[in-house]
Amino acid sequence: MNELTIKANLNRLAEHVAAHPDAMGTEEIEDMYLEHFFAPGMYGRRMFIPAGLLLIGKIHRHSHLNVMTYGTLQIVSTFGSDIKMGPDMWQSEAGVQRNVLGVEDAEIITLHANPTDTQDMAELEALIIAPDYEALEKL
Repeated sequence: MNELTIKANLNRLAEHVAAHPDAMGTEEIEDMYLEHFFAPGMYGRRMFIPAGLLLIGKIHRHSHLNVMTYGTLQIVSTFGSDIKMGPDMWQSEAGVQRNVLGVEDAEIITLHANPTDTQDMAELEALIIAPDYEALEKL
């Protein structure tokens, strides 16, 4: 399967999930926590991913760093499938949508550039996230 086909399949999956929010269980989501951190020029997000939870990631406009403090995650993207076990640190490339499955309870921290030092989550999402691959290609 070529990269364009994989991207199209990931887009269709994300669209399906967005169109059918009731199709996903909520009991696992209640166990997930999310914290936001700010430093000059930086935004950090720490989240707990319980075992068994599947997250459909968004398309990031820029590369960023990931730090997993503990746990095990399976990450599927256009680059294939990978198992990450904490503690670990890696770079995520720009323009890649990832699906993340909690194999074991895990905690992950993502670190992003925040050149405007905004703490408004809608503004941050607009800086960090592309709504789809077409928008990403227009950059």
